[in-house]
This record gives sequence, structure tokens and C-alpha cells, in this order.
Amino acid sequence: CIIVSFVRSGQYPGSHSSSLLGDWHRINVAITRAKKELIMVGSCRTLLKVPLLKLLVENVEEQAGIFEYEQQ
Repeated sequence: CIIVSFVRSGQYPGSHSSSLLGDWHRINVAITRAKKELIMVGSCRTLLKVPLLKLLVENVEEQAGIFEYEQQ
């Protein structure tokens, strides 16, 4: 099982350049290493802004593979 966190915090939350979202090589390695299960943690709203990840999120959503966490 591979767990990939797209959760980030910092002074410049709109900047993808220094995060995993801005590094296609790291995303490719992280996603393709999963043999059986891939768990991605992050904001769908943010991931949908990244064209390549938008396709992935939409595909996972079609397969009912998105689970939402509601903070209480």
C-alpha cells in the first residue's frame, strides 16, 4: 500500500512550485509504485486545479473511490 499526501501548509498556499504538486517526476514515482492500493490524501478542490491530477481524481471518483472526512 502506498500513501501519498498532497496536504501542504506554509506561507504561500497557492504556490505549487516547491510542493509535490509541482514535481511531475515525484508524482509519477509515487503513483506508479503502488502494487495493490494507492491512498491519496488531499483536497479534491486543490487537486482538480492540476490538469494531470484532475483526470486521476475524476477517474477515482467514477469508481466511488473518494472518501470525505468531515471535521467535527
